[in-house]
Parts: sequence; structure tokens; C-alpha cells
Amino acid sequence: MGVTSIVKRLINFTRGTTVSDTDVLYADQGSGEVALTPKQIATYVAGVFSFTMSAGVGAVARTLLAKLKEMPVTPDDFGAPGVTADESAAVLLCFKAALALGVEMKFPRWYRCSAPVVFDLATVAVTGTKVTGSGRQTSGLQFDTNVASPNLLVTSSTVADAFYPDLMGWGVKGNVAGVVLQVGKEDFSDLINELTLDLVVNNGSTDPTACAVEMNGVYNPDARLVANCGGVGTGDALRLCRTQFGFFRGSYGNAANCVRLTGSYTLGNKFDALDLEMATCAITIDSATAVHNSFEGGTIANVTSGINATAGSCNRVSNPNLGIAVASLVESAVGVTVDMPGMALLATPAVPASGTPYTNNSGQPQFVNLLGGTVSAVVVSGMTVAQTTNVGFVLNPRASVTLAYTAAPSWTFMPLAG
Repeated sequence: MGVTSIVKRLINFTRGTTVSDTDVLYADQGSGEVALTPKQIATYVAGVFSFTMSAGVGAVARTLLAKLKEMPVTPDDFGAPGVTADESAAVLLCFKAALALGVEMKFPRWYRCSAPVVFDLATVAVTGTKVTGSGRQTSGLQFDTNVASPNLLVTSSTVADAFYPDLMGWGVKGNVAGVVLQVGKEDFSDLINELTLDLVVNNGSTDPTACAVEMNGVYNPDARLVANCGGVGTGDALRLCRTQFGFFRGSYGNAANCVRLTGSYTLGNKFDALDLEMATCAITIDSATAVHNSFEGGTIANVTSGINATAGSCNRVSNPNLGIAVASLVESAVGVTVDMPGMALLATPAVPASGTPYTNNSGQPQFVNLLGGTVSAVVVSGMTVAQTTNVGFVLNPRASVTLAYTAAPSWTFMPLAG
């Protein structure tokens, strides 16, 4: 009797009853019957019997067990009890098994966590790993309120540089006066490289220290995120500390700061078409070592101010769509050039008293036409550019101009493309 007939008989045998490993099914071998348990049959079908799993050209026969070993593991494979109880232990066991087996980990549903979870990449620091889900709003990790911060930490405990972690297609929910998803330790002792994130992260806390996503010592990340805190004026939706050469997309808000560049050496990042809404400030930069970061396009809406940069240099915001008044776009533009074609961020100011400097704090380069009066010197950022009136000059963001005159001239300011 072939294996197909045995399996058919097993199916018929099990209908309407419960089968255990002690039950037997008799298979006719021609010379007599052989007693087989369901476990013996399953072992043969999975590990011995081979068949072609694809109709494509070149497909070969393989065992079911060989195919199963390639499939993702889930926390349910490790005893996750369901969302009525803490499932963090099963999540951790699943993650460790995925690393050991070299397979993908998958969240097919939401898993409740009553304790912090640490994804330690040390054993796969060179090869990386992949954690996927069944949808960014239908699967992932849901932390109980006030689980210790960070709720989920992605780190590398014993290897200083870890590469290629891919976290995609799921979500993280928490409610903590701290961080929900943290990539890298705050002391930068574990550098995370070539990170891919495609997640929805929510921190429901209204505490000022709340943060949805924080990155520390992360290099060349590719992040498409929806990140929110507990409401306008609350914490940071995305907080970057020593994050470099990254590419960011997505939506950030319900916070004090949609995106905040802070801490140590955040540089060379590109933020592409971000949706920045529902916050006190869309873009906050308060680090002197936040340099050469570019925000391109996107939208800034439903915020008190668009840009509040009090430190940094060589950063740029280019042509976002505005859902706020033009006058609210720039609160402070230290180290930021704002490129808004066809839009003046600065009205022509009054001519200052002779010898009194005027500083362009608009973030937008200005072309200044100086007319009339009796002028003996035009000094821009310490350099004399003219010794007469009826001249034009460029006044870049944060640059200052000082006029020396005996009869006051007039001037007009016109914005330049950044």
C-alpha cells in the first residue's frame, strides 16, 4: 500500500474521533498487515517521502520537513498563551530560535508583553536577521502600560558593530514615560548598521519624556515609520542621537516634536516627503553636531512652528507644503537654510542705525538692494563688500550686515532659492 493510501486511511480513521500516539492504523504490505502509529506515518510523510512542491521548470522533489525548516517561526511555536496573559517570554524564545536556525521570525498577530523585550543581535552581528509581521496595524508587540523603558530595545550586547537587522510589516504599541522602540543603547556601545524599519510605533503616554522611536549610534538606516506620542505637546515622535547617513520616510506627530535631532553627531541624513503634523514643532534641532541633514518636500501642518533650530550647521529644509501660516514656519533657523521657491519668509526690515548689525534669522537667503543715503561702508559677516550706496549683496541665513552712513539709505529684501 502506497503512502497516499495510508494517509487517506488515516484521515478516514480520525474522522469523528480523537487520535493519540498509542492508536494504530494497519497497513496492508501484501505479506501481512503492519501496525503504524499516526506519529510514525507523520514522520515518514514529513521526513522521508519527497515530492515536488512547484510546477516550475527545474523543480526538484524535497521532503516536507526540509521545506518546513525554511519557514518563519512565530511566538505561538513557543507557547505564547494569547493576549490575556504575558507573552514576552515566548517572543524572546522565538527571536532566539530564529537567530539560531537562521530563519525569519514572524508576528501573525498582536502579542501582549508585560515586560521589556530585548532583540539582541550579537549572534548574528555579521549576517543579520529579519522580523516580519502580517500588517503594521494587525500584528506586532503590544506592551502593557508603564512597562519599563525602553519597551523594545534592539541592541548588540557583545559585538560592537551589528549589521542588517530588518524589522518590517508590524507595529509596536506602548504607554510609557520613556521610549517605546529604541535602536541602540544611549551610551553608543552597540553600533547598529544597515537597519531597515517598516513599522508603526505608538507611545500613548502624555509625559514630557515620552518618545515613540529613538535611535542611538545607528548608521545608514532605511526607515519608513508612522510614529506618534500621546498628544500635541508631548515628547518626541522620532528622536535621533548619533544617527548618520540615513533615509527616512513616513508620518510623525502627536508630540511636542515630530522629528528631533539631538545628542551627538547626527549627520548626513535625508528626510524625504515626511508628513509632520499635530505637534508643537515639526523639526527641532538642538545639537551643535547635527550637520548636513536635508528635509525634502513633504508637508508641515497643524503645528505651532515648523522649524526650531537652536544649534547645528549646514542643514536644509526644501520646499515643504505648508498647512501653517508662512510666518509660523521658522521659529529659529540656526544652521538651517530654508528653500521655499516663490515664498518670502522675511519682510523687508527697517534699516538699522549706523554701526548696528542686522542678522538674517529667516533661514532663507536674501538679496538686498541698498539705495540712496550717504553710505561709507557695507560690512557683511566681517567683510567690507561696498563703500557706497546703490549696491546689491547676498545676505545668507545667520549672516549679519552692518552699515556705516551719515544719511540713512533705504533697502529692499528679496528671497533667493536656497
